Amino acid sequence: MVDVISARVQEAYVGWRQSFFSESSENREPVGGQRPNLSAINHQSRRRQNLEKESIKLLRENSLYQIKEIPTKATVVAPTPRPFMGLSCGRCTPGSRDVIAQKALKKSTAVNLLNLGKTYDSKGVISRNFYDIAQAIRVKTFDYKQVSPMVVKDERVKQAIEQITQDRLFKQDNTNKDAKDDVKKLTHSQIHKSEERRAHQIVKQMRSTMSNFLLRLTSWTLYKLLPFFVSSVAISPAQTEMLKKASDSGIPLIFIPLHRSHLDYILVTFILLNYDIRCPLVAAGDNLKIPLFGWLLRGLGAFYIKRRLETNGGEKDITYRVALHTYIVHCLRAQNNIEFFIEGGRTRTGKPLLPKGGILSVIIDAYLDGTIEDALLIPVSMNYDKLVDGNFVREQTGMPKQMETFTGAIKSIWAVLNSHYGNIRVDFNQPFSMRELVRTFQQHPSKLSPPPFLKNPSSDRFALKQQNIDGNGSITIEKLSMERRLSSRLSCSSLYGTDVAVEEQRGLVEAIARHVVYDCTHATAIMSTNAVAFLLLTKYRKGCSLSVLAQELESLTTELLFNNKDVGFTGEPVDVINHVVNLLGPGLIVKEREGDDIIIKPVLIQPNIIELSYYSNCFLPFYALQSIVATALQVLISSSKLAAKDIQIRHDDLVDLSLQFCEMMSQEFILYKPCQKLNDVVNETIENFVYKDILRLIHDSKTEDQMWSRRYAKTLDDDDDDDYQENVCVVYKLGLDEKSVRNRLQMQTVLRPLLEAYCLTASCLPRILIKEENDYITESKFTREVLSELKDALDSGACNYGEAVSIDAIKNCIKLFREWGVLDSHIEGRQRFLNISRQYANELKLSKISELLHKFKTEMPKEVLPSYLNR
Repeated sequence: MVDVISARVQEAYVGWRQSFFSESSENREPVGGQRPNLSAINHQSRRRQNLEKESIKLLRENSLYQIKEIPTKATVVAPTPRPFMGLSCGRCTPGSRDVIAQKALKKSTAVNLLNLGKTYDSKGVISRNFYDIAQAIRVKTFDYKQVSPMVVKDERVKQAIEQITQDRLFKQDNTNKDAKDDVKKLTHSQIHKSEERRAHQIVKQMRSTMSNFLLRLTSWTLYKLLPFFVSSVAISPAQTEMLKKASDSGIPLIFIPLHRSHLDYILVTFILLNYDIRCPLVAAGDNLKIPLFGWLLRGLGAFYIKRRLETNGGEKDITYRVALHTYIVHCLRAQNNIEFFIEGGRTRTGKPLLPKGGILSVIIDAYLDGTIEDALLIPVSMNYDKLVDGNFVREQTGMPKQMETFTGAIKSIWAVLNSHYGNIRVDFNQPFSMRELVRTFQQHPSKLSPPPFLKNPSSDRFALKQQNIDGNGSITIEKLSMERRLSSRLSCSSLYGTDVAVEEQRGLVEAIARHVVYDCTHATAIMSTNAVAFLLLTKYRKGCSLSVLAQELESLTTELLFNNKDVGFTGEPVDVINHVVNLLGPGLIVKEREGDDIIIKPVLIQPNIIELSYYSNCFLPFYALQSIVATALQVLISSSKLAAKDIQIRHDDLVDLSLQFCEMMSQEFILYKPCQKLNDVVNETIENFVYKDILRLIHDSKTEDQMWSRRYAKTLDDDDDDDYQENVCVVYKLGLDEKSVRNRLQMQTVLRPLLEAYCLTASCLPRILIKEENDYITESKFTREVLSELKDALDSGACNYGEAVSIDAIKNCIKLFREWGVLDSHIEGRQRFLNISRQYANELKLSKISELLHKFKTEMPKEVLPSYLNR
């Protein structure tokens, strides 16, 4: 600190001296036209330099004296203010949102957690020189009660064991009716004791053993190791202030992060520990229960959950489910905080997964039955410049996942410590009351079951009947899924099926889960690798100059900040691009020199582009609706025989097509919050197109009174009433600036890789049809066949997007076809079997399904085609 102050004083003085003497020499003219005496000037100059040295020395001594005598506080230069992200929903939790003070909003900055220990005002020698040790010693300790002994004594577990005993006795009696007399039968006592022992073993293998000593040791270790492979862990002090206030309330905190890396739960615990907030118990998969590391994670708060909660025969494991449910309830009752990943596992594509509501259903059930008074839900968003876990190319190309082992963990840690992964950003959303959210949904049941967004509801929900095919033989999504709402059923592989969640609570759990994922997604900060990868894959797949890419990056950053979307990087665009190129390496992005220009190109080899698309896909949730509307606009333009500038587009047609495409993407994205309506968000997106001059309004039959009524009706939050329908005709045409329209419509390529995968999956449906009656094909085998076809299409040039080869996209398309009723499925053991449903059991109907999806692949006319595709 002394050196910094003295250096700054010296720099200021030297700068003043140079400017003063330069001005003096410029203003001084020779007297009488005589030449100046150079020796005298040199003598004076040397004298001045000696005087300056003496004055600087004296000034430094005085400064040192003052610093020693006068106590000063460490000052930190305030970082650039960032948009405050993660506020709770104003519609669903207005009371929680009002808790945020404007003062906290103004302090929305990002600081590096790795420098946190250095900012503490300390006087001791150890604290000054060994801040990491001092910080580990300083952290606050909490009493983490062990609840496992109470779990096995809980009445709910006892009742479940008794019920299982009775079921096993009944099954044994029926099985042994025709058996020989010498077959040994188990008594009630034997079966009961066996289930009791199993329940004890389940709880023992599941429980967390949180240790304050291990927490401190891990804090010190991370302070030492993280700087080896990351530049910073950026967090917002305003967000941590919110967490402290929430922690002081005495209400359990439920942390719900999106899952990207194994480092996620360690980072959350590390941050909370250093800010003196009670660390949560973390629900972890039992695949992490490996030697040494499993014990360490258990001591840091992990409680282990089986990946599949069924027995080997595919039956529900009631004992395990009840033990898990009871353990979580007792943890909440003991005022422990909980952390779980609502997606279930890490995203393999870079975009968020649809939620699984098993653990969330337990917490909601604990509130509804009065076990806990309330809980504060805290969505958490994390993003990485470069993923520490490597990549998921193997899994996306059909290879099985490699299980975690002790040797593999050691090799991974060594490789990580010898690599560089850039920056990490962690954002904690505003805590909001689960009680308030539940009451809001209970008061407005329509939010739990949004009204159909498609026209002409039919009594048949998913099936397509013969009369649903129009005279031209075409099929529309309205006829496929009349009452289908844009949401998928939550995973039933977690805790559903026991007394954990009754049927009427499923809608409530689903709505809250989707709201949390939506909030997490839109609070995720964009990292530099996300932005550069997105630009290269959507605009410059064939490469562009460094200067052009820098301009686009600056424009994209400005647009994100304008839309109140934070970015996790700062600096000049050229420096940011160079940072990304060096970080991702030549395997993903190539930097070449052509003449006087430097060209940046993405590597379009299929495995490499899958890895690069992981970083680009972080943008998909933010541009999904725009891409959907742009694709619908593309279909309308392509179906017209007029020139692009003469095409007229009806608003109703554009909305209908957009809703159909939204239905197709229902397994990929959560496009709107449960408290919103899809029609409204689609209309807002179209209005945004008008604002950007992509579309221009040429006819609107609404009067001023109608427009005022419509705006006023939007402000009313009366979900029980039917939507206000206006009998109006709104017509658009393309913006007059065709170059601007061409550039703006490049967003329609964002979803093109998904479309490629979906269309080819639909084309492969007849492969299931040719099977004999009652002959089913496993989902895994069908997925591999589609994946092989995608690779062949990529090699032949029929597919232009290497990132379309994605096993996740194929699986989501299969889920969509199951929702539409095109596919039937059943589970035997641990495998799912597929077959074509009776309603579609002919090639004609399957070809119409394929045509329905291919409709959205229609190419844009050349005059409005994105420039890089029109070459």
